[in-house]
Amino acid sequence: MAYKGIICDAARKLKRVSMTRQECDVCVQDPAHPCPFNGKMLRMMWGDGDREPGRQTFSPTRLMGCPRSKYLDKNQYPQYLDPYKKWNALRGTMAHGFFETAPLAPGVEFEITEERLETMVETAYGPQKFVGKPDLVEVLFVDETKIVVKLTDWKSTKEVGHDFIEAKEDHQKQVNMYQYLLARCLPEYLGRPDIEVIVDELEIVYFDMGKVRRFTSKCDLIDRGKMLTPRSAGRYADLALAQMQLKSMDFMEDFIRTLIEDAIDARENLAPAYEGDKARLCPYCPFQIECVALQKEGR
Repeated sequence: MAYKGIICDAARKLKRVSMTRQECDVCVQDPAHPCPFNGKMLRMMWGDGDREPGRQTFSPTRLMGCPRSKYLDKNQYPQYLDPYKKWNALRGTMAHGFFETAPLAPGVEFEITEERLETMVETAYGPQKFVGKPDLVEVLFVDETKIVVKLTDWKSTKEVGHDFIEAKEDHQKQVNMYQYLLARCLPEYLGRPDIEVIVDELEIVYFDMGKVRRFTSKCDLIDRGKMLTPRSAGRYADLALAQMQLKSMDFMEDFIRTLIEDAIDARENLAPAYEGDKARLCPYCPFQIECVALQKEGR
C-alpha cells in the first residue's frame, strides 16, 4: 500500500496534516520521538515486506470492504497512514504469526496455514480471479477419495463483551468465502485433482488481551458469562452463543459473483458515503481525509 504520508503526533505539533515517509524514518530514530511506536512497528505499518494483494484484487476482505474506497483507489486518491488506528490490524497480524508456529491440535493429521489460494469465478464481466488466504486449515481425515477439513479464522478485537453472543455477520460471510475457495482449490494445491473436499466445520475465534470467544458451525455453545455472587465462589452465569452458518457451494458462488460484479461497478461510480452503524470503521480507512473532502463537495 502506497501511503502519501503519516498522520502523527509530530505532524500535529507542526500543525501539519501529515509527515512524509522520509520524515517519519528520520523522526523515529530520535529516542525522544513523540509517538509510542518504534521503528520496526512503523515499518510494518507502512507495509514494508507486505505481500498482500492490492485493493484491485478480489478477495474476501476486499469484497466485503467499502465500495467507495474501491473508486478512490482506482482513481489514485491519496491514502494516509494513522498508526494509532493501524495498530489494531498490526496486533492481529502479530497474533496470526504466533498461531502459525503453534503445535498441531489433537485429532489433526496436518494443517495448512496462511497459504494463498485462487480460482476463477464467471461473472457478467467475464472470468475474474478470486483469491484468499485462510488463517488455518486443519486436515481431520484424508484417504484416496476425500479429505475432511476444519477451517478457522482468527479475529483480534478490542473487547470480547458479555453481549457478544453471535459471530459478526461480515465475518461469517468471509469464512464461508474461504470455505468456497478451499473446496475449489485444495485438490490442485495437494496435487490430487480428483479428491473430494469436505469442509466439516467453520470456526471463528475472537480474542482480546484478556478473553477468548469461539463460535462454530457445528452447534450452539455455552461460554462463561458474568461472574455470580458471591464472587469468592468463582461461579459464572452461562452465556449461550449462536451457531454459525455454513453455506452451500452454489449459494456462495452466486454470492461471490454478485460481490465481484458490484465491486467492478463501484470502481467506476462513486458510491454514497456510509452512514450509521456502517460508518463505524470509516475512521480506520486510509482514504478518510479524501472521502470527507468529497462529501463536503456533495459527492
